[in-house]
Amino acid sequence: MRSLRHRLIIWTTSLVFALFAILSIVTYYLQSHSLQDNARQTLAREVLVVRADVQQQVFGYPPIWPDGIRLIGINAISDPGLTVEVRGVAGTLRYKTDSDPNDAPLPITRSEDLQAMSSGTTLYYTRTVQGDRTLIAVTPLMANGNELIGVVHVARSLSEVDAALGNLKSLLVIMNLVALALAVFGGWFLTRSALAPLTQIAGVANAITQSLTKPNGRTPEALRMRVPPVNETGELGNLVEDVNHMLAALERYDERQRHFIADASHELRTPLTTIRGNLDLVRRSPDLSPEERAQAIQDAADESSRMAILINDLLMLARAESSGATRKFFAPVEIDAVLVDVFRLAHERIQAQDLRHLAVQLVGLEPAQVAGDAMQLRQVFLIFVDNALKYAPTGTLTLGMSTTPSRVNITFADSGEGIAPKDLPHIFDRFYRADTGRDREGSGLGLAIARILVEQHGGAITVESAPGRGTTFTVALPRLSHPPSSGGLPDEHADR
Repeated sequence: MRSLRHRLIIWTTSLVFALFAILSIVTYYLQSHSLQDNARQTLAREVLVVRADVQQQVFGYPPIWPDGIRLIGINAISDPGLTVEVRGVAGTLRYKTDSDPNDAPLPITRSEDLQAMSSGTTLYYTRTVQGDRTLIAVTPLMANGNELIGVVHVARSLSEVDAALGNLKSLLVIMNLVALALAVFGGWFLTRSALAPLTQIAGVANAITQSLTKPNGRTPEALRMRVPPVNETGELGNLVEDVNHMLAALERYDERQRHFIADASHELRTPLTTIRGNLDLVRRSPDLSPEERAQAIQDAADESSRMAILINDLLMLARAESSGATRKFFAPVEIDAVLVDVFRLAHERIQAQDLRHLAVQLVGLEPAQVAGDAMQLRQVFLIFVDNALKYAPTGTLTLGMSTTPSRVNITFADSGEGIAPKDLPHIFDRFYRADTGRDREGSGLGLAIARILVEQHGGAITVESAPGRGTTFTVALPRLSHPPSSGGLPDEHADR
């Protein structure tokens, strides 16, 4: 299969050659018509001269043919390309221009003579005479007024016309060949210039592929390659821009993946190191006291639990990122019922963690329905609850709900220490934890998981926070129209 460049060259060359061929055909036709029209006009003038000469020599009534007719006007020209025949009504040859006696008469039939005499007009025929195309005029001859006395044949060779047309044809053929060569070269040059950005894109893509497929290939260096900018403002310029933006996005994604792997490795290495150290201690020190041995085993168990939580969070994040294709399986969810369930679990966790100085309340509850996965939404809400329990162990945690005709807004507002402005843009990044939160348990993946799940539900998360003023997370989800009535708590009984 031909490449795009070859196809463009073929199409460009064919189009240009077709245009030149059509122009050449039209030019040849117009020139041929013009030359033959001029030859006919010249022959018509000569017919008038011949007829006038003959009419001057035939006189009397009835007309009397002289013994010899001399056509002074024609003989004075001595045109070798002109032949004149004068015939009587009966077809008798009365005159023929000086020529070889063996020359055959002009190829005009008797019926053609009679047709000219009966019509009273000059008729024109194109015949071959001695190998040359010849234009022959047949005109009736009148005398003594309107008396028909014969017919005149005036013939002129078209050899000069044919020679001129032959030269024109040769010139047009040469011009078409030159145009074909120029079209091929021009098509190659223009196509090469026009497709230069595509060639550069292909070169960069090939270089990236080769770099990535080498055994010691370096992905970061490969993804830093860019297509050189082009002086184009149209589609190709936009394509180069888009490809460079795509490569930049891939580079950022690869960098995030590397950071993710490095962070995950670091987070997993810490508990593994602790577990291994404690187990080595127990194995190598048989004389440890029962209290020290129990403490070492307990530390290893705590670190294994921490590692299990981290692995579960990683698996949850991986599932969340790969579950976008399951959105078509979303079902209607009573979001108010989910929020009531989360409110109940928040109370249980507060009691389990003995957070006596933290109160939780539920406000603004009303029936509303969204399309989604109830378990995933419950998981998202619990992430915000756990986040508040960790960073705001005192004060009040408020779970709120408000609706519009098209949206359902779920808020989680705490009165904790808040988030510093420098940390606020990064709280949804994987493994990111503010300096104040590094001494608290957690993997730094919860908010990243929450954002992915909410976005897969067609929603968005916003956050408002300031140091010392608490933090409010708002989850906005698309609302289904005509939601059914819910069995949730009425507003007057929501606060607890």
